[in-house]
Amino acid sequence: MKDTLRDRRTLFFMIVFPILIIPLIIGGIPKIMVSMMEKKMTERITIA
Repeated sequence: MKDTLRDRRTLFFMIVFPILIIPLIIGGIPKIMVSMMEKKMTERITIA
């Protein structure tokens, strides 16, 4: 346990990284999906 607390990289990936990344994933994926759907809905489809 002491070695883990001394290692800054391990602490970063255990605490700081998830705090930054998880909200980006939770908020980013729906925004990407909405923008892709809007793009598809505005596309004109020609039927030959």
